[in-house]
Amino acid sequence: MDKKYYKIVFGFNEGDYLPITSDELHKAQIISIEGGKASFEAGFFNNRGNDVMRITPDWHRARGWNKGYKMNELDYEDVKHLQESYLKTLNNSRILADYIRKENRYDLLEKTASEAFKNIIKIGNTETKKYLNSVNTDLVNKLSI
Repeated sequence: MDKKYYKIVFGFNEGDYLPITSDELHKAQIISIEGGKASFEAGFFNNRGNDVMRITPDWHRARGWNKGYKMNELDYEDVKHLQESYLKTLNNSRILADYIRKENRYDLLEKTASEAFKNIIKIGNTETKKYLNSVNTDLVNKLSI
């Protein structure tokens, strides 16, 4: 699986974000909802409750552009084919974050997203599988439930 890049935006200035990977999205989702502190590959983040403005794809990092580069119309066309895949990954991270909160499985935050999903499947009961299946059939099929 290719690594996907996102950013936790916490301010209005161009550089007010923390870069993260798709494997860290579930942790970012939890932090944005509940607040708190977390370590990411790129650094430490402390959300005091309302610091996270949004979590978005990091097209600059995905395409290898420098941070200050201003995207133009052609660049947006260049990333258009990636948008659906990035959105699907973002939605899957929300599902995982919801599961972690609902089932009080905060231990899964120490794992990558793919490892966390595999752990859920391995130890999951019928209710867990039904829950995951109800929210995302494609994800369940991909994980061979």
